[in-house]
Amino acid sequence: MFTGCTKGPDSYLQLQSELYTFDASGGENLLIFSTDSPWSVETEPLTTTGSAFAAQRKAWYSITPSSGPAGENLRLQVTVGENDTYSERGVFLVLRAGTREERIAVRQRQKNAILSGQNDYAVSCEEQTLTVEVQANVAYETVVESGQQWIKEAEAPTDTKALETTAHAFRIAANTEERERKGVVLFRNTETKLCDTLTIVQAAWTDPTPELTALTALYESTGGDGWTHNDNWCSDKPLNEWYGVETDLSGRVIALRLSNNNLTGELPDELSGLTVLRHLDLSHNDIGGTINKQGRPPKNGTYSFMDTMHELIAIDLSHNRIEGGLPFWSEWTSKSHKFLDYIDFSYNELDSNLREWTALFDGRNLDLRLNYNKIPTGYVPDIYLNYHSWPQMSMAIARQRADKDTGFMDGAQLPDFLFDDLTTGQTLRVQDICKDNCMTMLLSWDPLQEKSVRFAETTVQRLHKLYHGQGFDVIAVIPKGEEYRRAAEEYLRTHETEWYICSDYRTLSGEELVLPGAPYPSYMLFDAEGIIVDEIYEGKNIPPSFSMGPWQPLEDILSLGFDYYVSLCFYEHVGACKYESTDYSMDKQYELLHAATRGDGVDIVLMGDAFTDIDIEVGRYRQIMEAAKDALLSVEPLKTYKDYLNIHMVYAVSKHAQPRTKDWPADYETALDIGFITNWGLQMSHGGPTNLSDYTQDHERLQTAKVWGFVVNNCPGAGAGYINPPYQPSFGTIGYLDGTFYFTVVHEVAGHALGLLGDEYGHNQTTPTSGAIETIHYGHRVGTHLNLSLTDDPASVPWAHLIGDSRFPDVGIYRGGSNYLYGVWHASPRCIMTSSPNWPYFDTVCRELLVRRILTLAGEEYTFEKFLENDKMDY
Repeated sequence: MFTGCTKGPDSYLQLQSELYTFDASGGENLLIFSTDSPWSVETEPLTTTGSAFAAQRKAWYSITPSSGPAGENLRLQVTVGENDTYSERGVFLVLRAGTREERIAVRQRQKNAILSGQNDYAVSCEEQTLTVEVQANVAYETVVESGQQWIKEAEAPTDTKALETTAHAFRIAANTEERERKGVVLFRNTETKLCDTLTIVQAAWTDPTPELTALTALYESTGGDGWTHNDNWCSDKPLNEWYGVETDLSGRVIALRLSNNNLTGELPDELSGLTVLRHLDLSHNDIGGTINKQGRPPKNGTYSFMDTMHELIAIDLSHNRIEGGLPFWSEWTSKSHKFLDYIDFSYNELDSNLREWTALFDGRNLDLRLNYNKIPTGYVPDIYLNYHSWPQMSMAIARQRADKDTGFMDGAQLPDFLFDDLTTGQTLRVQDICKDNCMTMLLSWDPLQEKSVRFAETTVQRLHKLYHGQGFDVIAVIPKGEEYRRAAEEYLRTHETEWYICSDYRTLSGEELVLPGAPYPSYMLFDAEGIIVDEIYEGKNIPPSFSMGPWQPLEDILSLGFDYYVSLCFYEHVGACKYESTDYSMDKQYELLHAATRGDGVDIVLMGDAFTDIDIEVGRYRQIMEAAKDALLSVEPLKTYKDYLNIHMVYAVSKHAQPRTKDWPADYETALDIGFITNWGLQMSHGGPTNLSDYTQDHERLQTAKVWGFVVNNCPGAGAGYINPPYQPSFGTIGYLDGTFYFTVVHEVAGHALGLLGDEYGHNQTTPTSGAIETIHYGHRVGTHLNLSLTDDPASVPWAHLIGDSRFPDVGIYRGGSNYLYGVWHASPRCIMTSSPNWPYFDTVCRELLVRRILTLAGEEYTFEKFLENDKMDY
C-alpha cells in the first residue's frame, strides 16, 4: 500500500536565524531560511523612500543573492559598510516566497565621537586660560592625566547624546622652570574605550637677565662671602665693575677670571647663561662636584653648562677637586666650539677616558692640559699620537694619579726644548742630553721644600754618581718664579751637584712649554729617543706584590720603596751598575741606633752588604738601617721591651752595588759576601759572613752579640733566617728591593734571630724529612723552634699551658710548619711567622717566647707572670 501527503494551496516560509545590529565599523551577517517556493528579496528604508532610499542603499549595504529557488537552509548574506556619520541608520529586508512575506530590519549604530579639534597646543610660559572646544555624541569625563600641578579645568563638561560642542576652559599656571613641560588631558567615555587626547606643551621660562643670574648663582654656590676678592659682586654696579668680570661694548660677559680666589662648593648650571663667554679661569680654588650632569630634558644624556658657551677660547679649571667624567661630549665638535684652543683641567679628580675628547682635535690647534687626574693611562688614541704637537701635549697629560692603578701615559714623549741650566750657566737643548745617554731623569724638584732637598741629596745624588758613567743624567725642573731660582742657586752653593738644574724653559721657537710639576719631588725616566719608560712620585699606587706593611712612612716611598722600580728600570736600560767604590774610610765604623736602659742590654746588630761608598756618603745606608730599626721597634713585644734592646749599626763598604747572581757579573765583590741571588730569592752559601770577626774586633759588645740582621742591597729576594742554639749567634738576612722589606725585617731578625722561632708555613705539601724532624727535636732540647710541634696532642705541644686560657682565644693547634704542610703544627692561623704580610704581628705563643728570650739575654729571670703583666697585642 502506498501512502503520502500533499501541501495545501498556501506555501511556507520559515526564518531560522536573526540579524544582529551592526556597529559603526560595519561587517557581514547571514540570514538563514527555508521555503517551498521560489523567493526574492527587496529593501525598504526605515524612514526614507524614493531616490534618497536608492542612494542610501548604494552607499552603505548590499544583499546577495536577491532571489532563488525553493530549498532548505537557504543563505542570504547581508554586508554593511562603515558608518562615518554621527546618526544610526537602517533598512527593511522584504523576503517573499509564494504568498508568504517576512520583513526583517537591518540596523547600524552611529559613529560615536569625542572630538577636541586641535590635539596639540603650545602655550607660552605665562599664566593663562586655555579654551578647548569638544564635539561629542556620548557622555564623557575630563581627566588631566599628567601636569595636574599646573593644569586645572575651570568648567565641567555637559553630557550629550548628539554631536554637540562643549567649551572647556583650563587654567595654565606660569612655568618658572628653565625647561619646557608637557601635560596630557583626556576626554574619556565613561563606559567604553572611546577617548580623545589633548597634549599641552608649555614653553620654558626665559630669563630676561641670564648673565646676571649666572654670576649671582656662582657667587651663592661657591661661597662668595668668603672669597678673597668679591668687590662689587651682587651689587647694582655694571657687571664689568665686578671683580674678575670683563664685558664687551654691549655689556655681555666675555671673560670670568677668579683664579686663586678661595672659591668652594660646586659650579652651578646657571653658568650656561654666559653664552658669549670667551675666557673662563677658575683655577687654584677648592671647587668640587662634577661638570657633567645627567638626565636634563630635553636631552636625557649628559650635559654641561659649557655646552652653550660656543664662543669659548680658553678654559682653566686646574688645581681644584672636580671629579667624574670629562666635561665635553660628542656635541663639542669643531663647528659648535670652533674657537676653543686652550683647556687646562690638570690637578683635579677627572677619571673618564681620553677617547671622549677626540672630537676636539678636528681642525683645531689645541693646547690640552690634564696632568694629575685619574684618567686611565693605557691605550692612547692614534689621533693623539699623530697630533702635530703630541710631544708637547704628552707632557701636559702624561702623569695621572695612581689611585686606580694608573701611571704615566703610554706613548708620552719628551719634547725637544731649550732650558737655562743653573749648574753650568749655559742654555742647553734637551735633545742633545737625551741622545747622549741611555736614560735621562726629568726631576720635578722644589728647592724650597725640605723633602725635595733631602731627596736630591740622597736618591738623586746616589743614582747620578753610580750610573753617570754608564749613560745616565738628571735634569731637575724647578717651579717658575724668582724665589725658586734663588733657592736653587743657594743649593748649588752648598752642595756638590753635577746634574742639571733647569729654570726657564721654552720650545725651540720660544713658545711656552708645560713640563710635569707637582707633586714634588717626582720624576720621569726617558730613554735615548725621549720615550718615557717609568715615572715615580709620592702617592703612586704600589702593586700588591710590593706591600711595605703597616710600618711604611710616606716620606720613605720615594727614597726607599721605589728603589725596586729604579733598579729594574736601570738594569733594563743601562745595565748592571759598573761603579766601584774608592773610599773605604767608613768601612767597619760603628753607631748605636738605639740604647738599652734596663738590664744588661740585648744586642741586635744591623749591617748591609752590596752598599758602595756612595750609598754611605749620601746617607742611604744609614737611612735603610734606621728603617730596619724602626720596623723592629714597631711590633709587640719589642715595642714594650724596647728599653732592654741595644740596636747597633756597623758600616760595611762593598766594592760593587749588587750581590752575585746568575745574570749579573760573577766577579762582583761585596763586603760580607753573604750569598747569591737565585730565581727564588736570597740564598746563603754558609751560615753567615766568614769575615764577621773583622767587623767586631774593635767592639766588645759586638763580639758577644747573639742577634744579627744583614740587609743585602739590590736583592729582589725576601730573606732567610739561620737559627743557632741560644748560646751562638743567629742571623736574619733581608733582601732590600723586595716590597716586603719591613715585614721581612721583623720576620727574619725579630722572629728567627731573636726569638729563635721556626717558620709556621707549609709550602711543601709533604711530611718532614728525618733531618727536618731532628732539627725540631734538637731545637726543643736547646730552646729553639718552640712555636712548632711534631704532635697535635693538646697536652704535649710546647704551648699546652696556653690552650684553653680564655685570655688567649687565638691559641690552638693548626697544621703546617718548617715549610711542611703535614706532620708539623703551630699555634695560631694568624702570625708573622706564617710569612703573610697581611698579618704582620706575632701571636701569643711567639710573643711569650720573645719575652722569655729578651729577659734571659738581659740577665733577668723570666716568669709567666711577668709575661702576663706586660703583654700587649697589636691586633
